[in-house]
Amino acid sequence: MAGPIFPAMPTSKAALLEELAQARAELYAILGRLPEEARQMPGAVGPWSVQELCGHIAAWEDRLLTGLQRLTQGDPVRDGALYLAAHFCQDALFNRQQARKRHGWPWREVLNELVWMREETGWTLANLPEEALFAVHRLGGPEEAPIWVSPAHIVHQLARHDRRHGEEIRRWWASQQAPGR
Repeated sequence: MAGPIFPAMPTSKAALLEELAQARAELYAILGRLPEEARQMPGAVGPWSVQELCGHIAAWEDRLLTGLQRLTQGDPVRDGALYLAAHFCQDALFNRQQARKRHGWPWREVLNELVWMREETGWTLANLPEEALFAVHRLGGPEEAPIWVSPAHIVHQLARHDRRHGEEIRRWWASQQAPGR
């Protein structure tokens, strides 16, 4: 069996939940420092405004939570490529579709989606036994190389996703505050 994609992740449910909560708290802290006009500036982080990036974060959490729920409920998950795309949040078609879906949403609606997705993730995890959280499953169809993943890997990925994009927002905002800007 191949090693996990994320070898350095928490090894208990409590530690994993703490990592998830801390990552989102860090993201909220960064977002709380931005004035509304800054959240809506086009091209702040790559092609997206901060507001659009937050919609992206919520959309990927929704997508990964569905995968996590399927794994823990015994539904076959054959699409290992989906998981790898999610690992890097690089499914361009999915990203475009989700950006179009949220186009024109007010900030409050984007923020609500971000909050409620994490709430749903929390409820899913609260009701998941620790052994099920760390049980390793094979992803991939007959023609795909297998990918071995646990629901815990997905949760860890959610925390990493928050942190990666939160850091991008922080760096962008610091550059906006630099003297001479």
